[in-house]
Parts: sequence; structure tokens; C-alpha cells
Amino acid sequence: FCKNPILPSDLKIRFHKKESRSLTPEEIRKCEVKFAPHRLNPTKHQVRHYAMFRLMLDGGLRVKEVLDLTADDVRLSKIDGVAVGFLHLSARKGAKTQELPAPMRTYDAVRSWIEHPKRIPFSTGQIFGDKKPYSQTSVSGWFTKQLKAIGVVDATAHSLRHTCLTKLRDDGMDVSLIQAYAGHSDIKTTMVYLHDTGAQMERSFANIQRAGTKRRAIETPPQEPMTPPPASMSIHMREAFT
Repeated sequence: FCKNPILPSDLKIRFHKKESRSLTPEEIRKCEVKFAPHRLNPTKHQVRHYAMFRLMLDGGLRVKEVLDLTADDVRLSKIDGVAVGFLHLSARKGAKTQELPAPMRTYDAVRSWIEHPKRIPFSTGQIFGDKKPYSQTSVSGWFTKQLKAIGVVDATAHSLRHTCLTKLRDDGMDVSLIQAYAGHSDIKTTMVYLHDTGAQMERSFANIQRAGTKRRAIETPPQEPMTPPPASMSIHMREAFT
């Protein structure tokens, strides 16, 4: 008999958490088509789901942050004369509060849902739900199912946040600003969200090419114009000269 038997209660099983990924441009296009509400006669569900989709893809919000939003948290402001939507996030991860700028299409999508005549207001103030506020589990599961249905496999609702932050990097935003935008306290966490899409490498190479072309233009002295041969030269000498 074993003197020191291992009891089931002593075993600690660790499950590996599957990392989220960023969507490809083609996958993003599929999502845009999938979640876009009907132009002429959009249903209540389409308007609501599209607003949630935009918040995660354009704003990089976590599912919980989407579900915590109230009507008062969504406002319009101006920066240097340009209209910009703002989201007041009162309970970001780590108990942080943040005013987050958002694209106008995101603001418009959310306002469309807030002002929808069939939206049911909840006593908690939350704007997303159906008869009662949604839970994180139900929203995450629903989006994962919808993504899989259009061929976007191995992706979840959180993949939309990864896609947002990766796109900000590809568009040239500094990593420290992305960290602030995402609400991360440690930049190492931000780096996990920045996936290699090839776009950053292409942009860096293009910048190197432009810098090299500009440098060569500065370093290369201008060519002096050639003096035409004298008219008195014979035809053969003129040909040799030129």
C-alpha cells in the first residue's frame, strides 16, 4: 500500500485559457455584413446587436463595459470643431473611471438603440437587455455563436476588443496611447492585444523607403547641364562629343 496516497481533494487541475485573437480584414467585412441592421426596416434586435458590435469593435470595450452603459454615459462633444462621441465608463477593470472618445458611427449606432421606441428601460439604467439586463455569459455566448455561423472560427466577443486595439496600432497610434485607451494599468497587458497583421511591417518599410529617397535627394549633387558642341566642329567630331 502507498504510504502517502494522493487524495482527489489534493489535485489541482489547471485549464489553459485560450487566448483571443484579432480578426482579419476579410473577417471584419463578414461581421459588418452580419451585424448591420436592415436599411429600410431594421428590427429591434438588429439595432441593439449592432450597437453592441460597434462598441466592441470600434471602442474596444469589454462585454461588461458594454452592459454597464447607461443612456447618460453616451454623449456628443467637439474636439477642435469636429464632432466626436464620448463614452463615460464608470467601472472599467480595476475600478477605473474613464471618458473614452468613440467614432461617430459608434455614437450614432448606440443613440439609435437608446432612442428606439421599442427599447425597454430598466430600473438599473442599463440600456442593453431584453425584458431584463443581459448577462456577460449570454452576450459572450451569443456573439461567439454568430461569429462561428459566418465562418469566423476560434473567435469570441473579446476578439473584437483585440481587433480594435490591433487596428489602432496598425493605424499608427502610439502604444502608450493604446494602453490608455484600453484602460490597462500595465503596458505588458496591452502588448498581448497587439497582434501581427503585417500592416505595421509594411508601414515601417514604406517609411524607410521614403526616408531613403529623401536622403538620396539631399546627398546627390545636381547635375551640371552639358555644354553643346561648337557649331564649327565637323559632323564626325560632333557625334563623338555627344
